[in-house]
Amino acid sequence: MSMTQTIIGGVIMVVLGSAVLQGVLPSPAPIVVHKLEYLDGDVFQDRTITSDVPFYISWAAQVVDVEASRIIPWCAGSGANPYPPGHKIVSFPLEDWVGSAGCSQDSLPDGEYKLAVAWRWGDETTGAESAVFIIKDGIQVKGDDK
Repeated sequence: MSMTQTIIGGVIMVVLGSAVLQGVLPSPAPIVVHKLEYLDGDVFQDRTITSDVPFYISWAAQVVDVEASRIIPWCAGSGANPYPPGHKIVSFPLEDWVGSAGCSQDSLPDGEYKLAVAWRWGDETTGAESAVFIIKDGIQVKGDDK
């Protein structure tokens, strides 16, 4: 076998291997959340939609009591929306973000919480969580205000 045949064979193997990997490896998520944050009754979501066209994605959002490791039942919801392509920082009142009118900062008992969200499109999913935030007497407090 000549060196030329060996090189051609190697190139063919690389091309075939790349094609197989493309078919087996998952494609990148169409939604990438850079940051999810709660601030004084509003949820801020820094996200990028990597699709070239509006992308329809199902979502489920919730507020989690960190100390009890449980979802706050009146602060959980789900739905589906088209997401426009590109990078955005969007904000929602808490009740709109979870899709539940009964969920507000005032409805949360004193404690430590975090936001959790999952998105689903076809058989694929991704998710994000916020940093822990503290509610005391219906007000969001900073760590040293406990």
